[in-house]
Amino acid sequence: MLKLVTGKKVWYEAAGCINKDFFQGRTTLDEKKLRSRYLEITQRRNKIAHDADLIDGDLKQRRPIDEAEVTDAIDWIERIALAIAHVLDEEG
Repeated sequence: MLKLVTGKKVWYEAAGCINKDFFQGRTTLDEKKLRSRYLEITQRRNKIAHDADLIDGDLKQRRPIDEAEVTDAIDWIERIALAIAHVLDEEG
């Protein structure tokens, strides 16, 4: 989808931005890992929103989730959004 608005390698550059700016070079996140993390978060969100977060085949039991998982997901979405915004805002 991002290819519609830019020719940049957004996910690749965003991964580099996260490594450098958020983790000060202590991580080696690449494009594939970043996209995978984003998809994990959005898939869980969709299960919550569209399937009431029920465990497959069980109409009464929900998947467990705790405050730390929620905070981590929010932090990752914020990092990804800020990194993509930074990449799109750069000249060149």
